[in-house]
Formats: sequence, C-alpha cells, structure tokens
Amino acid sequence: MYKFLSRVELLKWLPKNALVAVIGVGNSDFYKKILQNTIPQKLLIIDVGVFQADTKNSASQQKLRKLFLQEIKKNKVIIFNGSLVEVLARYPDNYFDWVYIDVLCSQEIVTEALKAIEAKIKSLGYICGDIKQELTGVVDEFCRERTWSRIALADKSCEDVEYQSYALERNLKLYTFYNQQFSLLKERFLKTLQDAYEVVCVSHEFDPKQALFGGYEGVLFKTTFIYNAIKENLGKIILVSDIDIQFFSKTRKFVLETIQNNDVVFQSHWFPNRKTINIGFMAIRCNERTLDLWEKVLSMVRMQHGGDQRAIMNLLGVWPKNGLGIFPEVKLKPQVTVKWALFPRKVWCFNNTKELDKIAPLDMILHHATFARTQAEKLAQMEQVALAAKQVKKMSWQRQQLKKITNGIKFNLYALKMYFYLKLKAIKWSVRGLIGVVKPLPFK
Repeated sequence: MYKFLSRVELLKWLPKNALVAVIGVGNSDFYKKILQNTIPQKLLIIDVGVFQADTKNSASQQKLRKLFLQEIKKNKVIIFNGSLVEVLARYPDNYFDWVYIDVLCSQEIVTEALKAIEAKIKSLGYICGDIKQELTGVVDEFCRERTWSRIALADKSCEDVEYQSYALERNLKLYTFYNQQFSLLKERFLKTLQDAYEVVCVSHEFDPKQALFGGYEGVLFKTTFIYNAIKENLGKIILVSDIDIQFFSKTRKFVLETIQNNDVVFQSHWFPNRKTINIGFMAIRCNERTLDLWEKVLSMVRMQHGGDQRAIMNLLGVWPKNGLGIFPEVKLKPQVTVKWALFPRKVWCFNNTKELDKIAPLDMILHHATFARTQAEKLAQMEQVALAAKQVKKMSWQRQQLKKITNGIKFNLYALKMYFYLKLKAIKWSVRGLIGVVKPLPFK
C-alpha cells in the first residue's frame, strides 16, 4: 500500500491528463490544487453545496464560475448543479479515469457517492476521497461488498478534525474449480498466481477422464458455475480460469486494459485463419448481456448434451454453418449482443505440445496446458514451458530479440503447416460425406 504525507502528495501520484470528477463542498482551493497537480484533460465539478441549494445562480456556483472562467471557456472545467445521480447520468459508464470525493462528512452522502460513481469509472480507474476517521468503516464496507481494495492512504488534519485520504482500485474475483485427482495442478495454479485476487476455488467430484475434455457432467457443472458467478457479481468484472494454468507475471492490469471496451475476453487456441475461442481463461464483465449469453449456453448444453465452447461460438456467430472445408466458411448471425474479444498470444496455449517451448511468446504471462489428458502429462508440459521461460530470463537483451524473431518464424511456419493440414482434413471429411460414407461434421 502507498502512503502519503498529505492529499496533495496523493494528487501528484494520480494519473495526469485524465478525465476527472470531483464531488465536493465548495472547496475551491482544493479544486485549484487538482488542476495544478494533475493537469486533467477535463474536470467535472459536482459541488454538494451547489446542488443542495438547487439554484443555478447560487453564490457558491457564481464564485466557482468566476474562479475557473478561463478553464470553463476552454471546456476544461465543467460545473453542474443537480443531484449527483442526475449529473452522472449524463456520462457513459467506464468514462472517468478517477473521481475524488472531497470531505463529505455525512455517511449517507458518502455511501450514495461511492455507489453512484462506481460504474462511471474505467476498469483501471481509481476512487479517491477524504473521510472522517470514525467513518472509514463506510469505505471498508463498500470495498467488501463491491470488491475494491485500498491501495493508498494519506493522513491529514483540518481544523482540528482528523481526516484520512484514501485511494481505491478494483479488485478481481478469480473463479476456478478442480477435481481432487488434479490437486497438484491446483497447487501449481495457486503457487504461480502473482496477483492478490480473491480466489474462489471449488472442488467438484466428477469423472476426471471426461470433465476436462467436454464430458457432459463437467461441462454442465462449469457452465452452471460461471452462470451463477455472473449472476452474483452483476456490475463487477470477474476472471474465470481452468485449473491447468500457470502464471509467469501479474495479470490484473493487462486483463483490465483488455476488457476496457468489452463485455467478455476469451483465450484463443491460436489456430491459423480462425477465431478459435478457448474458455479456459476469461475476463467477464458481469452485466445483463453476459448473463444472457451464459443462460443461452446453459440451455444449449442441457438440450444438446454438447460442448460449451461450441455453443458460445455459435451464439457469437463465429462458427461455420457447414463442414465442407473446400468452400468458404459461412458465418452465423450472432444471437447475442455481447461485445467480445480475444486475448493476444501472451495468454498462451497451443496444440503442438512437442514444440511449445520453441514457439511460445517471450512476453507470455500465463500458459494453459491444453492437449494433454492426464495430470502427469499436463505437469510435464508446464515444466517444459516454465523451463523455457526461465532460460529466456537469463538471456541478454540481444539474444532475447533474436529468439523472439526465431520463435515468431517457427510459429508462423507451424501455423502454415496446420492450415493445410486442416484444409486437407476438411476435404477428406467432405468427400466422405458426399459419397455417403459418413455425414459431414463441422470441425474445430
């Protein structure tokens, strides 16, 4: 946790050239300090004294407008009157880089302000403020309920009344599940995890030979598990991960940057020429759209006794209507309004287990041990990749750049090889289907 001697020092630490809102009580001197120390791109002032007076021509507002006349003309400072909720409703969600709640002494107003601004702050944004020492429990309760964490403190004294300045950032819940027969994978998962996520790890007993590879019981449990997690965390961002993953660096900042303008971000298999979704590692913005997506996935899994990944790809409109690989793929019409994306290659998994260490990206932040059936096989693959990552760290910068180039070349050559392999496989199945040997099936 960062500690500062004063709230001015805290201001200097906050992002510059940012979109900022301050909820205050007419403290024009502090507003000037925000402008001087953070140089915001735009500063929205919601003055409690102004909107409580509920008059555009109040003395308080006239004073503020006169003080910031030049900034108002440049549209750098905006002053509103009206209720807090009404003012914030003018702005979209995920808009502000940070918001400062300036010395609001009422428990009710602090609670209202915290809840009102949460959705308006970007994924990597901050909630800052000042509060009486005896009311710090209000902030602590908000953090517990809404999964935020204190990351900075600054003590100050104002007119013999003790206040505490604070800064909060979003914490993330990470949901995962495992079978007792895969307990070593769980140990490696938790041991390599480098972020202070709130981990929800559930043990569920099912046939390990089926559950990790599309067995109905395991798929149904995982889909229900994710659906309930979204339902319980509406308004929040969560992570969902398989247990056969190892981490090589912190992931929080990267995840929040990636999901900034999306509802859900999936891992990808990185097959050539295809948007191949892998739901082994996902960031999900819990809202009505993602809840609707997983409700439909759950319904399809139950009706068809099929796979969750295939259901998601069909619902998102990225699965071909036909299995004839000799013809261009026909895209399905999306059945949901979810805005989604794929993580880049640094969230790594691939299907060539023999050469993973030779084509893995040097900036890999995690590795998903796919295409291995048993716990022993997965652990062996993890050791292979971890050893390669450790060797890279020992290399000089020049050697790292050379390896980055050679790994990229090997990956592209392998991708080209896989492209023709999949095309030939498609033709084979298509021809067999046309002559009536077997019904043509879509393939991944």
